[in-house]
Formats: sequence, structure tokens, C-alpha cells
Amino acid sequence: MKQCINCETVVFEQLANYQRSSYFNRAYIAGANGKQRLSIPLKGGSRQKKMNNEIAIDNNVKWQRIHWQSLLSAYAKSAYFEYYEPELKLLYQQPVDNLFDWNINLIKLLFKLLNSTLKHSFTKNYVTKFKVKDEVLDWRNTIRPNMSLAAIEFAPYYQLFQEKNGFIFNLSVLDVLFSEGPNALAKIKSTKYNNISTT
Repeated sequence: MKQCINCETVVFEQLANYQRSSYFNRAYIAGANGKQRLSIPLKGGSRQKKMNNEIAIDNNVKWQRIHWQSLLSAYAKSAYFEYYEPELKLLYQQPVDNLFDWNINLIKLLFKLLNSTLKHSFTKNYVTKFKVKDEVLDWRNTIRPNMSLAAIEFAPYYQLFQEKNGFIFNLSVLDVLFSEGPNALAKIKSTKYNNISTT
């Protein structure tokens, strides 16, 4: 999220082939029993060879209800959950068939809740590697669930179950939002990435 916040314009890649084992259809939250994965089921599974904007969600699985109940269980007692709950709940109640659309709508809402401005566009064609003169920071294949946490310096903040589970790194933006409220944006901006190439 920090990468998007610090950019003048964010260009969302919609024409690359969908990458399994990425954050496209998953996020992590901190529950009472530790780190919990929230996954969005896909029609055709995760090994399909389609572009990002062609990936369909399998709504036969009531994933929105499952995710929302998981968020309630994990964060209902957080300091700022009630403040952000109405708009988030509305998003989870809206029917959605396309994974790319869901991700964009969620990102837009997160920017709104963080009181930050998102200026964005979408790719018109696929570029394998950008040239230096393009002045583009390419984060497409950089931030992944299996990347080393040594590459990221997180700004500490209080987590609801921290006394039981310790501080859990690399979670959804919702975790810091529910814990820090208006101060969440500053926490996100202070995150540092070490030795990560974006060229």
C-alpha cells in the first residue's frame, strides 16, 4: 500500500497473466489464534492462464460472508473498527464476479478510509520491462506472500492479540487501520523496503 500512497499516479496492471501464489486473491489478518489467511475462491482454480482482468470469482462459495465474519471475530473489539465498519460492510455486501474489479474497489475504499488521494489509471498494453526514461517504479512482481520479511521494516503499532501471539508482520492494511485509525496512514508511510529492485 505504501507504494501506491507515495506515487503521483498508480497504474494498475490488468493485462499481465494472472500469477498464482500472489496477493491477487488473498490477504492476511491477525485473529485470536494468530495469522489467518483470507482467500477468494476462483472459477477454474488458481492455475488458469488468463489476464488479471479476466479472472472470475467463484461465488458458489460464500466467501464474502466468511471473510466478513472473520473480520468481525478478529477486529470487532479494535479501537477503530466501529468507525470504519459501515463502509466496509457495504462493500462486502455488494455482488462481484470479477477479481480485478473487487481488488480495485477495495483499494479505492482503503484510500478513502485512510484519507488519502488515489490518482490512478490502467495499463493499455503489457510491457515486460520498462525503460529508465519511462520513470516508472515497477512493483508488479516485487511484493509477494513468500518474500523475506528481512526486506521490510514495519513501523510498530499495537495489535489486539499481541500479548498472546506477539506482533504479526505483513498483514492486510485493515489491521493497522482498525488499530491506529487516523494515524494508520503515517504508519504505512514509515514502512521501509530494503534491497528491492523496481526497475
